[in-house]
Amino acid sequence: MSADEWQTLCRELRRSILGLRPQTEMGLVFFNETTVVFPANSQPVAATNDAKGRALIAIDGVQPGSGTCLKEGLLNALEMVKKSEAERKVIVLLSDGKPTCPGTDFVTYREEIFKVAKEGTKNGTEIHALGIGSDVDESFLKRLASEKAGSYRRVV
Repeated sequence: MSADEWQTLCRELRRSILGLRPQTEMGLVFFNETTVVFPANSQPVAATNDAKGRALIAIDGVQPGSGTCLKEGLLNALEMVKKSEAERKVIVLLSDGKPTCPGTDFVTYREEIFKVAKEGTKNGTEIHALGIGSDVDESFLKRLASEKAGSYRRVV
């Protein structure tokens, strides 16, 4: 992901966080070759002004890296969803849709992601995908979203 694409992702994420209602639970998972979770304990927090402010600070502290270890990011997000007490559980995935985790076979890794999503969302969790970047793998993100009662949209 280029620096401009990273900035687009962060802008979209900030906009989304600021639009959350206080009764909404939220958490963030950033993934590349490593994973960063907010809050660090993986326990979703109410989207109060204080929590939103801390989330925005967390976004500013994350630096883009190489690789897209989406499976590991999704596993972290699903763990957070398990801890949520919200009636409706939603994961919003912002990605270029290219799961290129170092040390993995591209085709096998993609199928592992679909398997993790299928197993982890048996409780009705929705996955919505936002494609970011000039070379988005839209077919991958559309499939991931559509199989999990979600939607796909491209962010420009």
